[in-house]
Amino acid sequence: MINLKKISDLFLALSLILFPFGIKTIINTETVYKSGNFNFYTTSFLYLTDILIILSLLFLTLNLIKTKTKLILPNKQTLTIITATFLLTAINYIFTNIKNTQLFTTSIFHLTILITLLILLINTNLKQTTILKLLLIPLITQSIIAIIQITLNHSIGLKFLGEPILDPNTPGTAKFGIQSIKTIRAYGTTMHPNILAGLLITLIILTKKIWQTKKHIIILPLLALLLTFSRETFLAIALTSIIILIKNKQIKTIIISTTLITLTLITIQFINKNIIPHLIFKDSTTSITERLSYIKDTTNIIKQHPITGIGISNYTTKLQDYTEKKYQPWQIQPVHNIPLLIQSETGILGLILFIQFIILTLKQSTNTTKPIIIILLIISLLDHYLITTQTGLILTTLTFSFPFIKQKNHDFQLKNS
Repeated sequence: MINLKKISDLFLALSLILFPFGIKTIINTETVYKSGNFNFYTTSFLYLTDILIILSLLFLTLNLIKTKTKLILPNKQTLTIITATFLLTAINYIFTNIKNTQLFTTSIFHLTILITLLILLINTNLKQTTILKLLLIPLITQSIIAIIQITLNHSIGLKFLGEPILDPNTPGTAKFGIQSIKTIRAYGTTMHPNILAGLLITLIILTKKIWQTKKHIIILPLLALLLTFSRETFLAIALTSIIILIKNKQIKTIIISTTLITLTLITIQFINKNIIPHLIFKDSTTSITERLSYIKDTTNIIKQHPITGIGISNYTTKLQDYTEKKYQPWQIQPVHNIPLLIQSETGILGLILFIQFIILTLKQSTNTTKPIIIILLIISLLDHYLITTQTGLILTTLTFSFPFIKQKNHDFQLKNS
């Protein structure tokens, strides 16, 4: 007899393994320019992970019908946030003057996929330990791919798995270089090294329960994390560590760690005076200028549309109307600050709902997820990928869902809290 629940769990397991791989097809894009370029953020994609999550839900539903059992739902606070999000999205679309049906539909679809993933994780028969072992697979795989990319100094031919085409001499490729030597930063199969760094640190912390007894497993991920040269992630990790140490009143540890880091940096600077300035300042001026420009333009949007914003997913299509700077249309991307991005698109109500989501996430966090949440919160002030890319959205969902998985396998005490 076919075990429908096992088939559902199989598709869920595959989605957890494959989500960092950008295996996707274009459903619709607004414009493809003569150069062959198009804007990623105004394009609708269908990901392999989407299909796997839908199939998992299908077989779970069939099993519930067959066995006449009830679906386990998140707690009341989470259901309230989910309901409010859907209502706000619908109201926002109705009352904003700017309507883009394609992008609105895509946003609703992605939101539904994430909520489905949350429900699947709550209802799965997979134990928490099994899920963590599954997450080790993309952690190790992405680390190996990243290290090979750095070794070869170009992409390794995994375009069919979502790997970008990488070359140190190609404009747009994130690079690390000292003097005349240029080396690509580690991408894995993600869109950018910063995304890979966020993926790696999240999975490293989540899977600690598995690798802490076999510490050699974590060597490759840590090396790959360093090879991303992701300053925003390193800053987030450092600030989170300081916050946790201060909370635990480990001032002595902070002093010792700061001293060791300072001595290390002084030693590196003595060996090669170009390394530290490059890590801190190389390409930073241009990057900071661009980000500040986006922030200025975003504040203009918020001032003109404080209540409703300009509409869900309309930022990249309408930014040019609120700035004197002329962008290439395929290069426009969301502002590198999630609270500002949310407020510019959904108004003050969207920002309030986002804050409520953060409060709820922190309230329901565990000792494992709390450091991840703090890291991701800091990153959310410096980047947008956590809500604008599928990898980032699933990372956020996994972090939020983790306490539910734990409680589900221990009598699920959160259900009616």
